[in-house]
Amino acid sequence: MHAPKEAIFFTKGDSADISNWSNVPYFFTRTLEEKGVTVHRVNIDDHRRLRKYYNRYIKKIYGAIYPQNDYDYQRSKISKFFFDRNIKRAVAAHLNADLCIFIGFEFWSAFSAVPTLLFCDWIYKIYQEEHLKKQVNPLEQDFMRRQRGDRQRAADGIVV
Repeated sequence: MHAPKEAIFFTKGDSADISNWSNVPYFFTRTLEEKGVTVHRVNIDDHRRLRKYYNRYIKKIYGAIYPQNDYDYQRSKISKFFFDRNIKRAVAAHLNADLCIFIGFEFWSAFSAVPTLLFCDWIYKIYQEEHLKKQVNPLEQDFMRRQRGDRQRAADGIVV
C-alpha cells in the first residue's frame, strides 16, 4: 500500500479532542497531518440521546435476562445502522480519500473500494473472555461475529 495523501479518520467521539479515547485519535490524526496527509475527521457516534436511552433502559432489560451483560448501545444493531449510515455519508463526501482509518475493530468501509485500516487495542472476544473472565451471552456472541467479519474485510489491522 502506498502512503496516503488523503484519509478519512473514523472514531466514536471527536478526534480533534485530546481527551477522546485516551488521546490516541488526537495524536494519530496530528501525526498524519504533520506527514502531509489531509485528514477528514468523522465522529460516527452522533446519537448521544439514543445511546443514553439505550444504555439506561434497554441494557438493563438485557441485564435482567443475561446477568453480567456488557452488550450496550455501541455494540447493538441499532448503532451499527447509524454508524454505517455515517460512514456511507463520509465516504460519499470525500471521494478523493485513498484510505479509511477506523479506531476500533467493528467497522470497515463497505461503501467504497478504498482500503480500510483498523486500529484498536483488543477485540471484544478477548475483552470478554480474558479481561472480564465471563461467559458471553448470545447478544455478545452476535457482536463478536459482526466484529470478526469486519476485521476480515478490512485491508489491514493494527493491534496496540
